[in-house]
Amino acid sequence: MRYLSHFVNKDLLTPYINDGKAHGLMSTAPCFEKKYDIVIIVDSIQTDTVLYDELLNIGSEIIVLDHHDLVPNVLAMQKEIHLVSSMNEYPNPHLCGAGVALKFCLYIDSLIGTHYAEQYYDLAACGICADMMSVGTDSLENRYICKTGFDNLNNIAIKKINGGYEMNSTSVSFGIAPLVNAANRMNQNWDALKLFLSDDEAEINTLIEILKTCREKQNQKVDEAYSQIEKQAEQQKNNKVMFFVLDESDGISGLLANKALGQFQKPIIMTKESIDPSGEEVYSGSIRAAGIEDFSKIINKTRYAKAMGHSNAAGFTMPKRNKEKFEKRIAEQLADVEFEQHVTVDIQLSQRQINKELIDWLKQLNKISGQGFAPITVMIEDVTEYEVGSMSNGRHTKITTPYMLFIKWNSNDWEFIPDDASLAAYGTLDQGWFGRKFNYRMIMNDYRVDELIDLDDI
Repeated sequence: MRYLSHFVNKDLLTPYINDGKAHGLMSTAPCFEKKYDIVIIVDSIQTDTVLYDELLNIGSEIIVLDHHDLVPNVLAMQKEIHLVSSMNEYPNPHLCGAGVALKFCLYIDSLIGTHYAEQYYDLAACGICADMMSVGTDSLENRYICKTGFDNLNNIAIKKINGGYEMNSTSVSFGIAPLVNAANRMNQNWDALKLFLSDDEAEINTLIEILKTCREKQNQKVDEAYSQIEKQAEQQKNNKVMFFVLDESDGISGLLANKALGQFQKPIIMTKESIDPSGEEVYSGSIRAAGIEDFSKIINKTRYAKAMGHSNAAGFTMPKRNKEKFEKRIAEQLADVEFEQHVTVDIQLSQRQINKELIDWLKQLNKISGQGFAPITVMIEDVTEYEVGSMSNGRHTKITTPYMLFIKWNSNDWEFIPDDASLAAYGTLDQGWFGRKFNYRMIMNDYRVDELIDLDDI
């Protein structure tokens, strides 16, 4: 939208975004109300080509910019539709929809001798990190886009959300993406869209506050729904897989599954009852797992349910009539499986070895990190003389020592950590002002509680 406005009056450009988490074209989109010369569909390809046919019939030209597989019936329309996907014979299949949109704009620049697209690397970089695409050595193009985008911030909304913090992958994962996702879950996608299209600072500040309110509502919704999970978990203590059915989980099933996985350390299926387009009653929601290689593959192998997405974080759907057979088949497949999580750390240090120069060096290495390029992980053992507390009304755990601050986001562990033990924590190092005090801190991935040895007893 921003790129095209260099060539076309904004009044001639009509943006559209679906409500909620709906994917693909919708018959209510503006492009079906009248003939548009060109309809550009970004990151929203669909297997049902009926709506494509309707657009072609009213004389619109269609361009699809995507990063998903092009299924046969869509590929069959290549003579009628301009299909561009990073999964279709492109050397970087890890390029997300935002990255494909950037490359499309760069391509137009190359044809007509302009350089407008170079302003939008920051948006593409945020898209790559938020969509959890690979930034490893198997996708150097993604690393280049992120490096260029982080070093050249132009979008005012990105600058405002990030504030005075260094722009990096963590800024996207913990700052920008959660706000956009919350708007998505609270069905306020238009506010998120307007945020990144606006150049008015007052409007941007207002929209950021709206998205923050969405995040607060989302968190409240998660807290309210989680009481149902704890009740249902009582009857599933001995199950290899925990299957939850909630009264309401619209938009938050993934968040609830993440929280349950952290608490129970077992594969989680988080659902609600719904009706699919064919009229059949189904369970639909999200799965999360750790300690096994590919939970999605195991689910699909049963043939009673379907998982769509990443190996251990995906969407889930199953006809209600299949539940008993599905649970029996899953139990059989996992009967001999022992869930094991192995943690690899890169550096083991004591608190006294940590200094500003070390943290600066590690932060440079971690600037572009994520899928395929994990951040440098540090382990600190023998953490004693600490105080356990919380932040943000108990939403985050905080452990304070004379030397450092240890933080675990989205965790209520502060309720359970004993105050007379020795802790071993691992995560990434950071530093800066916290309140009115400058400190070194670790953003914890997790921790271990060790028994504190009394030397007088030896």
